[in-house]
Amino acid sequence: MPNERRQYDSRDVGMPVPATEWLMGGWGGCSAGCESWGTESRAISCVSTKTGANADTDYCNPATKPVGDQACYNATPCPPPPPPPPVVPVAPVAPVVPWTPPAVTPATPVTPAPVPPPVTPWTPPAVTPPAPVPVPAPVTPWTPPAVTTPAPAPVVPWTPPAVTAPAPAPAPAPTPAPAPAPAPVAAPAPVAAAASACPPGQYWYDAGPGTVIKGKSSGCYSIGHTAGGR
Repeated sequence: MPNERRQYDSRDVGMPVPATEWLMGGWGGCSAGCESWGTESRAISCVSTKTGANADTDYCNPATKPVGDQACYNATPCPPPPPPPPVVPVAPVAPVVPWTPPAVTPATPVTPAPVPPPVTPWTPPAVTPPAPVPVPAPVTPWTPPAVTTPAPAPVVPWTPPAVTAPAPAPAPAPTPAPAPAPAPVAAPAPVAAAASACPPGQYWYDAGPGTVIKGKSSGCYSIGHTAGGR
């Protein structure tokens, strides 16, 4: 069934709401089986008449809201019922023989088991107490030996050694006065003949009588030599 539109104008109720209408979908299938009654449903929505967009159901008139469910009848004829199954003849049942319990053979008398000898209660072996542990001798606390502090040696004040003054050095012997230089002896006037016999750099000296110079009383001597030395 095609969709149906039922318009609802806001002027009908005097409300300032947009123009809307109910949009109804097609009916669905009937829920009943063949040749029976059931129900069918369709979708109902409120849409704008201008845009066709869904609107809130409060904008549509509830008094004109179409029915979404209705009764329906499924007129489809039901198929004929299946034929009944064939009857299978039952085989004759053998007569029931009553149960006879088997003969009970009397049981062989049970020979009682020999009575076991009485159990001697277990006696624990005598426990010899261990020998007492000898008590160790008391430990004498160690006493440190007495430390004898030696008496300090007396401090002998230091005495500087005696300083022996050195003996005064002997006074130096007086230096003898130098011997006076001999008075220069005036050289006598040389003899012209003897002086000519002296080599260059020497002169003839005549010591005079009684004066010996090198074993000679007169001779040639170096310039500057005086009598009594060379």
